[in-house]
Amino acid sequence: MEWAGKRVAVIGFGREGQAAVRYLLLKNAVVTVCDAREIVAQEAAAQELKERITWQLGPEYLAGLSSFDCIMRSPGVRIMPEIKVAVAAGVKLTSPTAEFFEMCPAKIIGVTGTKGKGTTASLIAEIIKASGRTVHLVGNIGAPAIAALATIKADDFVVYELSSFQLQDLSVSPTIAVVLGITAEHQDYHSSMAEYVAAKANILRHQHENDIAIITVDYTANEALAGNVHGKLVPISTKRVLEYGVGISEDSIISTLEGEQTLVLPITNVRLPGRFNLENVIAAVAAGLALGIPEAVIAEAVANFHGLPHRLEHVRDVAGVSYWNNSFATTPEATIAAVQSFTAPIVLMLGGSDKKLSYDELATVIASSTVHTIVGIGQSAVTLYTAIEAASVRQGKTPPKYVSGGETMATMVAAAKACATSGTIVLLSPAAASFDKFSNASERGDAFRTVVQALS
Repeated sequence: MEWAGKRVAVIGFGREGQAAVRYLLLKNAVVTVCDAREIVAQEAAAQELKERITWQLGPEYLAGLSSFDCIMRSPGVRIMPEIKVAVAAGVKLTSPTAEFFEMCPAKIIGVTGTKGKGTTASLIAEIIKASGRTVHLVGNIGAPAIAALATIKADDFVVYELSSFQLQDLSVSPTIAVVLGITAEHQDYHSSMAEYVAAKANILRHQHENDIAIITVDYTANEALAGNVHGKLVPISTKRVLEYGVGISEDSIISTLEGEQTLVLPITNVRLPGRFNLENVIAAVAAGLALGIPEAVIAEAVANFHGLPHRLEHVRDVAGVSYWNNSFATTPEATIAAVQSFTAPIVLMLGGSDKKLSYDELATVIASSTVHTIVGIGQSAVTLYTAIEAASVRQGKTPPKYVSGGETMATMVAAAKACATSGTIVLLSPAAASFDKFSNASERGDAFRTVVQALS
């Protein structure tokens, strides 16, 4: 789109919104920032830009959208009635993600799924980097994509971590689409599981026949998506060796993409903790193979990759107690995977802002796991514990003990420490978002790490 002189409403002034504003100003657009939070005008980014943009803040931030030429919706901003009215009146609706896909000169490897996106995207970027090529990691895990456009060349590669928010109104799909497991998530945003899956499906919907779709086939929702691929399907599985695709034997990652079984690397060479991480590794291996990167280069990059902060990150051992930061576990499924990664007794720090998800499966797993104490750390903790108690009763077992973690990370860690003895795991894996007490999951994990590092 030609932006010069266009009146653009940027809705949302978070990380992506700020990058969008800077991009549009460079294109000589006339920008108005619309945000429900009046306080954003006091932030450093706002002070830097305040002379160059117009502000529309507070309760009436969506007023008069029909007077603009274009609306740029930040990820996470719902397509609300005011936006729909403006679109019906002829206002163009776009997003930073859509603009990036339209303008990016390089091949894009897009990664989506309910959990593991960041780890998978980062590992794919490391594999490409190890092959000697230039790669840009963008999305929630990297820089805002639109901010990186000016530095991307045609023969580079882009690895883009894509959430359902970013995919929701996308009309272009990546050259290589990686779809990890899709389970219930963001039901506080999407009206239904069907809408959530439909948003994810946009990563495949607009692919061409020469594009590649790498899809884990171990989930019901993914099997349906795999049946609607427009490009070349590369299935992956952590449960078996596939007739065609990338799968797993008892002790190795196996590719059958060339018509015969080829050992890419032994599982013992994977440094990421937790068997659930094998899904992320296999997806990254498949992406590397799809790009023609030699198996030896892929294997070495995987062996050298130790993971990301806040994703089952070992912080330290203190007096025989091992502290693990899994703050990015904001869904029940992510916490299930973490709990099942350990055989030692667990003190589980659980709870946060409620995403309106079902806790039944998580409760069933915890009731039969090595978790002996729940430290409640957020608004959903009591709801979670009630489900765990009920699951324990159904299984004829004594439920884990429950203690409150209080209001600060210092009191939360202190409560967990008091319940832990030598040989115990203290696991921060909340199964919930962080917004009741922290600005995001990274801040929550950083706070945990800081407190644990200070323990004597």
